[in-house]
Amino acid sequence: MMRPCFPPRPMPPVGVVQIQRPATIPGIRGAPPMVAPPARPPAPAVTPVDKPPTAVYVGKIAPTVDNGLLLSLLRICGPVKSWKRTQNPSNGKPVAFGFCEFESAEGILRATRLLNKLSIDGQELVVCIILTYFS
Repeated sequence: MMRPCFPPRPMPPVGVVQIQRPATIPGIRGAPPMVAPPARPPAPAVTPVDKPPTAVYVGKIAPTVDNGLLLSLLRICGPVKSWKRTQNPSNGKPVAFGFCEFESAEGILRATRLLNKLSIDGQELVVCIILTYFS
């Protein structure tokens, strides 16, 4: 097939591979040369946690629920190290949340499984694991 307007290309000699370079057009730059990315230092290894979390947040506590009932429920889940529920300074009533620290991680797992969404005096408790706890 003959291309109109263009003269036919001469045939290269047999056994010779002709390397064709792209034509350079004035005013248009070519692609920049490929450069290997710089070597990064290795990522720091993640240090394992010293000990697993042992504290939970207990929220949405009904105002009629006393600390003794909550502490007995928490002790069913595991040995309790500390239980803190502060009081409102203006009226002296306990606030609707508290923090419980267990002796082991099994306690927080049981507490989240057994007490989360447990209805007490018409309100469902919210029990969440706390990753950092300052005692």
